[in-house]
Amino acid sequence: AFFVRDASRSMLAAEKGGAGARFERARSAALRMRDELPAVPVGIASITDRTLPLLFPTANRDSFTSTLELSIGVDRPASSEAGNVRATRFGALAAVATRNFFRDVDRRLVVLFTDAETSPFNAQAIAGELSQANIELVVVRFWRPGEQVFGPQGSAEPYAPDPASADHARQLAEAAGGRAYDEYDLDGAIRATREVVGEGETVVRTVRTDIDPLAPYVFLAALLPLAFLLYRRNLA
Repeated sequence: AFFVRDASRSMLAAEKGGAGARFERARSAALRMRDELPAVPVGIASITDRTLPLLFPTANRDSFTSTLELSIGVDRPASSEAGNVRATRFGALAAVATRNFFRDVDRRLVVLFTDAETSPFNAQAIAGELSQANIELVVVRFWRPGEQVFGPQGSAEPYAPDPASADHARQLAEAAGGRAYDEYDLDGAIRATREVVGEGETVVRTVRTDIDPLAPYVFLAALLPLAFLLYRRNLA
């Protein structure tokens, strides 16, 4: 699976300055969903006007958490339209299918965490790329009426929420044969991801190798100079 997080400036929108921004809520949701899929290798990517992989799928939760918290931020990396709150382009999601994000696995899942405030996009074209790569899509939308983007000093920036964002999320998800969920229905989104992943026995594979301890050889090598010095002293 890949968790793709919207990193455009509109993800800073919140009901009040200082806390509760969409970006923070999406991060918490991604952590919770990751914990609900403990046996599934999950990677992280960011999306603005392009999609960039930040962590390739791994079952290591620590790697996932550190990448989620330290390697991704709003406008980091900045889009070519930095400062534009409508910098997201859903069309960039096709890169997950066309640029070898996934290893050679049969079941592939993309979960898109976004406010769905995007520039115009061709839902059928994106869905076609995802389908060809055998990728299932779940969209989780983070959006509340009346939210504003607040600057560093706490003043509201010239931004107006896009009321069509719910339609954008639904159009993209349905075209790809998936479903879109609002952040209030994270449980529903988690159930959808589980349906894609499926259920079954978890098998842990280990590789056993014979390792020759190096300590005896290091000890013998250290004795050689000492033995030479003792030999020289005895000759003297």
